[in-house]
Amino acid sequence: MATSALAVHVRGFDASLGYGMDYENEELGYRITERYNMLLDPAVVVGHHFPGFRDLMRTYFLRVALWMEIFVARRKFESGGVTSAGTGLSSAALLLAVALVVPATLPLPEMWLILAGTLSLLCFCVYLYGYSGFLTFVARRKPAYLIPALLLNVAFTLVIAAGASFGLLKSVTGRSEMRVQSSNISERDGPLGPPS
Repeated sequence: MATSALAVHVRGFDASLGYGMDYENEELGYRITERYNMLLDPAVVVGHHFPGFRDLMRTYFLRVALWMEIFVARRKFESGGVTSAGTGLSSAALLLAVALVVPATLPLPEMWLILAGTLSLLCFCVYLYGYSGFLTFVARRKPAYLIPALLLNVAFTLVIAAGASFGLLKSVTGRSEMRVQSSNISERDGPLGPPS
């Protein structure tokens, strides 16, 4: 939990962020970690109230699109978790695997169909490898949930990969509304005093 002295020192949340940008916590966290360490306290637990399936898919798409804009602006991924480069690669591999299935519906020479099918299978294997930790966790905890978990993960991963593609497209075409502030902390602010 942040102390009030820390919140004052980094000047709190950035009130200039537009409504719907949905990254105010992350932006504040980036500024804090420029100078301080953050620690995970397993005793702190929060409950999330998620919307229905369709609204959740929409939320994931938009949120990941914004995350991709953040990554492009910061020029770096997180070191782990769902916003790491490895997860991004696995998600992109699944989207590519599905896209490579499309040629199978076209009247193409057999060699091209075999090539597309092989590349699709290879990309799907990259996806499975990237999410193997999650799938192994499910298999050990609730083996009967493995297939539903895989199917839901495929659905959400495709939405996430599409959102990332949309965010990347906005960034490279100059249509991104994203900006990452440099630190609001200046040297004249001095060191953080004791917690109040």
